[in-house]
Amino acid sequence: MVMDYVSQFEPSHVSIFGCDFKKTRTFYNKYPVADTHDFEKERLMCESLCEHRGWKIICNHPESQSND
Repeated sequence: MVMDYVSQFEPSHVSIFGCDFKKTRTFYNKYPVADTHDFEKERLMCESLCEHRGWKIICNHPESQSND
């Protein structure tokens, strides 16, 4: 995962834009997403990493706001 890779470099500040963990469809997905990911588990892991590192996730979807 990119966030895990970036964390290895210990940057002082990271902002992650547009990540809503599939609450909204992407413009390039014409079909439903396969159930190969547990998006809720991924969200929790990403939020935990961001909280630990002091990073911010900036989402456009109102139900997905985190780390405010």
